[in-house]
Amino acid sequence: MFVFCAPVAHGSTILETMTNCKQSTFSLPNQQETGTVAVLKNPDYLKVVEAVKDAAGTALLPNWYPDGTTVDHVEDNSTDHALSYCVSFSNGKQSFLLSIFAYNKNHSISSIYEKNQDSGSVQYASNGLPYYLLENVEDTAVAWQGSVAEYCLSGDLTKEEVEHMINSIDIGDDNND
Repeated sequence: MFVFCAPVAHGSTILETMTNCKQSTFSLPNQQETGTVAVLKNPDYLKVVEAVKDAAGTALLPNWYPDGTTVDHVEDNSTDHALSYCVSFSNGKQSFLLSIFAYNKNHSISSIYEKNQDSGSVQYASNGLPYYLLENVEDTAVAWQGSVAEYCLSGDLTKEEVEHMINSIDIGDDNND
């Protein structure tokens, strides 16, 4: 036989407290969202999206990110003449970067990417967006352009993840910004 002896505190007995279960009783505290939802809700990432939209008219950014992905850091390297962001992500022990460079229509841009010999090919996403897929040592990288913006994803990503991310970009009614 068990006997529970507890003083009444705050208007309920220990037995009432034990039998009065709520949803919070069975949920884990501070569960952090990861993957697409976490990225697309991150306030720092959303600031980048809005800044790119303002500068380029549209943001040709992925709408899908691998499960477990979180935004680690956003770096703003913008100047008076160009918008430049670097967003670092992690996915467990893996990490990758998204670089965005938007410039004035009166200027042109030329970029150089380091790549493995015999790596690199122009491909087309399901939405018609052309992109350049390459490998640099152990990393996979992909670069694509709009009319006044250039984007690059690089890091610990599989070719399949990169292609899924590229295919998730909404180019809207107007191809390439």
